[in-house]
Amino acid sequence: MRVLGPEARPVRKLPVWTLLAAAPVAVLAGAAQVVPALEVGAQLALVVALVSVCVLASWTEERIYHACARRALALRLVVGGALPVLAPFVGLVVGVLVELAFKFAGARAWAVPLFGIGGLWLSGCALGSLVVLLIDAVVSALIKSFRARISVAILCLLGVAFVLLLGATVGIVALHDAVQTGAITSHIRVEGPRATAEVTAFLEQMRAHPILVALSVYGLTAVVALPSVVSASGKLAEGVMDRIHPLNAAFDAVARGDRDVHLAEGGSEDFVQVSRRFNQMVDALKLGEQMERAFGTYVSTRLLDRIRSQHGEAQIPAQLRDASVFFADIRGFTSMSERLAPDAMVALLNRYFERVVALVDEHEGYLNKFIGDAVVVVWNGPVEQPRHAEKATACAIALQKLVAKMNDAAAFPEIGRLEIGIGVSSGPMVSCNIGSSQQMEYTVIGDTVNLAARLTSKAGPGEVWISERTAQALPADVPRVALEPFKVKGKDEPVHASLAWPA
Repeated sequence: MRVLGPEARPVRKLPVWTLLAAAPVAVLAGAAQVVPALEVGAQLALVVALVSVCVLASWTEERIYHACARRALALRLVVGGALPVLAPFVGLVVGVLVELAFKFAGARAWAVPLFGIGGLWLSGCALGSLVVLLIDAVVSALIKSFRARISVAILCLLGVAFVLLLGATVGIVALHDAVQTGAITSHIRVEGPRATAEVTAFLEQMRAHPILVALSVYGLTAVVALPSVVSASGKLAEGVMDRIHPLNAAFDAVARGDRDVHLAEGGSEDFVQVSRRFNQMVDALKLGEQMERAFGTYVSTRLLDRIRSQHGEAQIPAQLRDASVFFADIRGFTSMSERLAPDAMVALLNRYFERVVALVDEHEGYLNKFIGDAVVVVWNGPVEQPRHAEKATACAIALQKLVAKMNDAAAFPEIGRLEIGIGVSSGPMVSCNIGSSQQMEYTVIGDTVNLAARLTSKAGPGEVWISERTAQALPADVPRVALEPFKVKGKDEPVHASLAWPA
């Protein structure tokens, strides 16, 4: 049994363009100091660089998350808790190092704000992942419903957003007071008159535009809140898809006829129930097909196809059909059974019937039943078949030829030779199910069937007798020899029949 479960999630490849975005920024930033007209291009390049840094930060956090996915939960929680705190500092350090490198080359790259925002973005992504980890560690053990888990996750994300918003508001108030009172100036050390002028101008702008300060702080907060929401939502969605992908693969396997496939039962209670019911469904399908195959060894494929076409409904309405039927009976069976041991007798019959069943199926007949050493075969029941009299006669003749070949090949060493007589009759007969609600048998009844049995009893070894109706339905070029009319039990009028083989 093949069990399908969540596979290792494929990690996105490194977006190479993010690493190349810094080059035009540095070039345009340096050129803008010489050619002011390039300032607009430098600003656009800065936007591209900012987007690339955020994408790179998301990719980095995703790689760290997936690298820890198969680790112990405690390690994942430690990494998930440390990353949101360390990421901004790492971003600033990287930014300072890159800025110093560009300054050494005589260019300007705005690396500190870029990598600072990238660090904040990575911190936000890690914060969203931490929410998912906490849900897996704490909530999943207490809440089994997937719907409830999603609700808790949304509440957690709203709580994170509220805390960040509250912290930003407190920071704005404190920063505004520090700027207004001038306390912040005493804590800033600058070198050189130009730097002093820049800092003074910046503080004046903050003092003159407090709303701009608030928007700036809220913007930085959004840099943390937005990726945390996106990251948590994405990872929750991945958790759902981890269970849906195997389900899709399992359904595809079942559609291809594979019944040796199961789903691993895991995840929330909803997915456990879905997986369990899917496994029960596959087991039921497998059992049903096994039972159908077993049932098919007891009934003809024609009847089995008819039941399938009725969507498994075995009740076939009784109807009067114009059909053909033949009986094939072994001659001297009674004395044969007295001479042979039971197992030898059964082995001989099964050897003979094995070839009979294949021949009947080849001629599209419905093997209705075995009656001891005799077989009953029907055409035009239970499915429509044109030229049923011709098919029945051809099959009867082919059966006599088959038995003759088997005798020549010494297929029945227990008795030497096997001889059979066959009678074929065509006409109206009732086809129906007979039995009880617990056990039924599809059969044909009527005078036409009785006549076929009478003809079989009259036919000699190796002969095929056909009724008058059967002979009339055969093409003119099919040889047959008319027999003298004879009386049979149950009929007042003499029966007219023909010898179809040997003819």
